[in-house]
Amino acid sequence: MDIWLGVAVGAFVACVLCLIIFLFRIGTWYVGDLRVDRSDDPEKPYYFMEVSKGASFRMLKNNFVLLRVKQENYVKNE
Repeated sequence: MDIWLGVAVGAFVACVLCLIIFLFRIGTWYVGDLRVDRSDDPEKPYYFMEVSKGASFRMLKNNFVLLRVKQENYVKNE
């Protein structure tokens, strides 16, 4: 019984450490922003991809990339 309790506690601690490391590292996986502009026509938005400095090499060597989505209207409608 004591062995199984130790295994369970060890597995729980390992999962928590892996989750902390994963959440810390996910911020470094983003290569830029995808900005969505709906100021002209709400049904047909414009998309702008802004790549971070030095991220072009990471984009070319990976099969997929992560972008943050930011919805921003550049032209203010009155």
